[in-house]
Amino acid sequence: MTKVDVDKLGELDLEAKKIKKELDKGKAQLKESDEKEFVGKKFKAVISERTTTKLNIDKALSIIKDNDMKFLIKETVDEDKLNDVLMTGEVDPTLFADCVSSSTTKAVTFRKV
Repeated sequence: MTKVDVDKLGELDLEAKKIKKELDKGKAQLKESDEKEFVGKKFKAVISERTTTKLNIDKALSIIKDNDMKFLIKETVDEDKLNDVLMTGEVDPTLFADCVSSSTTKAVTFRKV
């Protein structure tokens, strides 16, 4: 493995955080304005709106049940309950051994010494 300059990476990390903080602050100021476009000498900033939607599952489930549309409901496992019965020993965990997958990732963080 090649030698890694941890000090340089730590400095770059600090610099990146500082830059991101300044960038986020500037973007927030632009978004607060009613303007849709800002023009500088080298760059133009365009403010656009994006709408995301999320279904309220509880409300939808209630409507489905009230209107006898159970064909819209699919079966799923209550993971919390399954975890509880496995932990308490009510159910043999080996039954579900093939159902669990895991992955490991690594993260690097920097702290000033």
